[in-house]
Order: sequence, then C-alpha cells, then structure tokens
Amino acid sequence: MNEGQWNRALMMFFGIAFLARLSERLVYVFRLAGQPLDFAANFGMTEWLIDYAGGFQRRGLPGAIVHGLYSVWKVPPGLSIVVACLVLYAVFFAWLWQRSRGIVPRWVLLTTPLLGYPVFIDRVLIRKDFLILGVLAVALSLISVDRGRIYDCLAALMLGLGILSYELLAFLGLPAAVALLLLRSCVVCETAIPDVLSIIRRAWRGLVFMLIPIVAFGVVLLFRGTQERSADIALSWRGAYDPAIPFPGPQGAIAWLATPSSKYIADSQKMLFTQHFGIPLWLILLVASVSGVLFIASAIGQKSRIRAWYFACAALFQFLFMSLLFYHSWDHGRWIVLCLLSAFLVSVQTPLEWQVKFADFTRMPLFLKELILPRWFPALGLAIWGVEIVSWSPYGWISASPIGIIVQVYFYLRVLGLPRPW
Repeated sequence: MNEGQWNRALMMFFGIAFLARLSERLVYVFRLAGQPLDFAANFGMTEWLIDYAGGFQRRGLPGAIVHGLYSVWKVPPGLSIVVACLVLYAVFFAWLWQRSRGIVPRWVLLTTPLLGYPVFIDRVLIRKDFLILGVLAVALSLISVDRGRIYDCLAALMLGLGILSYELLAFLGLPAAVALLLLRSCVVCETAIPDVLSIIRRAWRGLVFMLIPIVAFGVVLLFRGTQERSADIALSWRGAYDPAIPFPGPQGAIAWLATPSSKYIADSQKMLFTQHFGIPLWLILLVASVSGVLFIASAIGQKSRIRAWYFACAALFQFLFMSLLFYHSWDHGRWIVLCLLSAFLVSVQTPLEWQVKFADFTRMPLFLKELILPRWFPALGLAIWGVEIVSWSPYGWISASPIGIIVQVYFYLRVLGLPRPW
C-alpha cells in the first residue's frame, strides 16, 4: 500500500469515528438549544451565563453579551450559547484544516488531541475552550507575520479580551505569545546564537504590549467571586429560567465562582493520588501526556523532523506553564489536551524558517534528524489515545478515542442486523 492509499484508508477510519460521534453530539446540543434554561442541563452552559450582574467578575465578558442578546432581542440564552459554540468550532476547524496543509496528514486532525477534542471527549463542545483557542490562534498569527507594532498591539488586545472571557488563556496563551515574540527577535539577529540582551532589545516593544493581557489577568485575580455575586448572576437569568422547575439559585459554574482555592486544590490532589489497579492517576496522566506528544510529533515528523522537534519543545513549554492548573484544578484530562492542541497551534503558526533557527540554537539532537518511525506508529497510537476530562477510569478510552467509537458503531450495526464478517 503506497503512501496515498495508506492515508486515504486512515482518513476513512478516523472520519467514520469522527462523524459518528459528531452526529451524536449535534443531536444533543440542538436539543439543548431548544429547551428552556436549566442550570443543571449542562455545566459548560453555565460558564457562558457568568455575567456582570453582580459587578465585575472573571469570565463575565461573554455572559454579558449573551445577557444583552436576551434582554434586548429576547434571544434564548441556550440558543445563543449553542450557536456561538458551534460557529467557533466550525471556524476553528476550517482554519486549522487549511493552515495545517502539508504539515500533517489530514486524518491526524480528526484524532482526540486535536480537532476530535470536543467530539470524542464529553462535556467539551459547550465550553469556552474554542473561544480562547481561537483568540490564541489569531494572536499568534498577528505576531508571526511580523508587520510592526500595530499587529503586536492587536495581538495583546486579543489576549486581554480572551483573558476577560476565560482566565485559562493567561496560562495557555500568554507565555506562548511572549515566547514567539522572543523567537521572532532571535530570527532577525545576525549572530547564530544571539545573546539575551540583543533578543530583549529587539523584542521590547512587543513585550511592552503584553502588559495589556498581564493587567487583564491581574484584574481578574483581584475581583474574585463571592456568594453574593454568584446569587446576583443567577438572579439575572431568572426570567429565562424554565418555569416548570423551581428556581435553584446559583448552580454549576456560577456556584463554583465563590469556591475558595483551597477547595479546588484539595479536590485536585485527592484525584491525582487515586489509584487504578494500583497505579496512581498522576502516573497515568504523565503517560498520557508523554504518549500524546510522541504520537503527534511522529505524525508531524513524517513531513518535517524540524517541525516535529519544535512541536515537542512547544508542548514541553505548554505543560510547564500549565502545571499550576494540574495542581490547582482537577480537569486534568482537559489540561493535557489543551497543552497538546495549543502546542500544535504554535507549531503550525510559526514560520518554518523560524523553526530552523530554533533547531539550530537548541542543538536539535542529530539522531532525531535521522530517526524513522514506522508509519503505523502514530496511526495506532492516536487511534487508541483518549482521556476523560475530570475523572478517569481504565475504560474511559472507550468513549474518548476513535477506536472506541468504531467499536460502538460496529456494536450498533450488529444490533441492527449487520451480518457477521466470518
């Protein structure tokens, strides 16, 4: 089987799994959009309902827009949230599909750690993740074109607005943007390995603009949630709430606003040290992280080993700055996928000539330039790679990986009378 036939076969395999699960997700979210507002219907939806009814509040910017649509034009909040999430994902999908042309085979994009993230993993499609990933993609694009301070300022403003929408972007995107600014400064230096002062001197204007998202993050940390603010936010949606259900007050993400950090940390640490067949969760997460980087890097390496090296380094960088969240909050599987996906964004947005320069001054190991992995390695690995968001079980890959979906599709077809293949 030649390379083209191999990739077409994999595209069919991963495409069936992707479309099967996507159709199930779309049925669910469209049904959710048509229902009266219910805080218990979907945790992700309550993230979008956080607004400024009780005063300035972290994550409140999108909620203020959704509330404005409801107050002025009577757009049901569930409908506007579902439409916003689907549009954001569709735009991000189309952009990454086009942007990654020639970087990885198409089937790679349909796997769990990339565009399959909200499809194979439950409770993700109606979250703000693709809002902040889209903001990050735009910011990195503005920095990588290197067209002057206006573009750097726009990138900083985008990051600032993204942090006001969801403070996760401060960990996920702000360090990556700063690192890309510094790399851009390195590329224009005449010396092979520029000194630190030369790098900072050339990058200082862009770094000054990064004070905008830093200040936004500081403001978000300053205005922490309280029970009173949570109650006010919940009350602001009472008119849209399902009249058939007693109004419960703050629920879901709205109620979590007032939760102290000590509670988050205690829950996270308890989860990290739970054991499955004698193996602690932190070790399982480590294996999932390393294997995710290895599988994606090996797929990228089929086209460019330098880009694969750059992706692996970018992933290590993302995990480093997201490590605080692994300690603080228990969405551990979510943090892993966001690290992998954001590192992939960085690798496709960074010009290849910049990556060549990076490989030179990081002294990319020679054996990696000659390493040849079998083409089935990333395909097999990404077919079975899956991780749940909050809790984890040894059987979680069944619902969070392409191979698990293929098994489910076969099961349903057998129930409907598919003849045995033997």
